[in-house]
Amino acid sequence: MRKIWMMFAQMIKQIGRDYMLLMLCIAPVLAGLVFRFGVPVLEHFLCDYFSANEILAPYYYIFDWLLAVLPGLLFAFVGGLVALGEIDDKIAGYMEVTPAGNTGYLISRIGIPSLFSMVAGVAVIAVFGLSSMKWTDILVLCAGSSLTGTITALLVIAISTNKVEGMAIGKLAGFLSIGMFVPVVFASPIQYVAGVLPTFWMGKYMLEGHAGNLLAFAAVYLIWLVFLMKKYRKKICL
Repeated sequence: MRKIWMMFAQMIKQIGRDYMLLMLCIAPVLAGLVFRFGVPVLEHFLCDYFSANEILAPYYYIFDWLLAVLPGLLFAFVGGLVALGEIDDKIAGYMEVTPAGNTGYLISRIGIPSLFSMVAGVAVIAVFGLSSMKWTDILVLCAGSSLTGTITALLVIAISTNKVEGMAIGKLAGFLSIGMFVPVVFASPIQYVAGVLPTFWMGKYMLEGHAGNLLAFAAVYLIWLVFLMKKYRKKICL
């Protein structure tokens, strides 16, 4: 485990030298500031303009969902970009013969950032949250978001051939998070088309509170994980 933490510390140094990656890491805090102080001002303006009691307030929980998603998406994305650069430099392939191995390497680049993203998500909602979500729901939401982040990172690593492609695929992979909001927008059975996305089942759980939705999330997540891990292992063996 010590070797894994050493590799993680090495990645932190790389992030510190890259302002773009650094900005991605602090983006959830910037978004939290905008939501916490900007959205209530906008709500007050809209209510005055349309002479309404509330317009955005019933949907404050959606802003909190977005805040919970951002750390999981961005932290793992950063780890994926670092790993992609090391794959391009033929460094990642040599990890198989190190004590940590490829599994330890992925833990240092994706697993640990995802764990930190869960903590960051809880902290961001605690400080900047607009709604009154239960703590159990916050924990489940942030845990699900951090796991979804690993899928984003693996998509970047397994499919991209360089950092430019990695950035593009990372942005497209952000659409994985849209699945969470499908149950909010669509009430008809057509919503289940988004069931191939793990985040869809997170949204269903947050709205309905049924444990079965968490089981569905786990099943869909594992399918994505197994598929992308196979792609990753095939890539580094080339």
